[in-house]
Amino acid sequence: LAGVAPTLALAALLLTVTKPHLALLDWAALNAAPGDSMRALRRARPELRIVCVVNDNEPYRSAAAQAGADAVISKAGFAAELEPLLHGFLPGRFGACGGGYE
Repeated sequence: LAGVAPTLALAALLLTVTKPHLALLDWAALNAAPGDSMRALRRARPELRIVCVVNDNEPYRSAAAQAGADAVISKAGFAAELEPLLHGFLPGRFGACGGGYE
């Protein structure tokens, strides 16, 4: 975990300083338009993978995907959905067995 940002401006600043590979974005916590948020994060770190965490509501899932999220996962299925994404986005960084980290 490189950091937690309560605002989009702070998130952009943290991205340039910490240079993470992946960002989890809580869709409900955005205080800006979804498309604007994605563009701001991409400007701060173009190679960043953005995973939006949303309620199990199809309009939220669709909006996150349309805004340019690399992946969309549900709050209800967070752990089960996040682990396969991490293996796919960051190959070789996690052990072969479920939950095992190298």
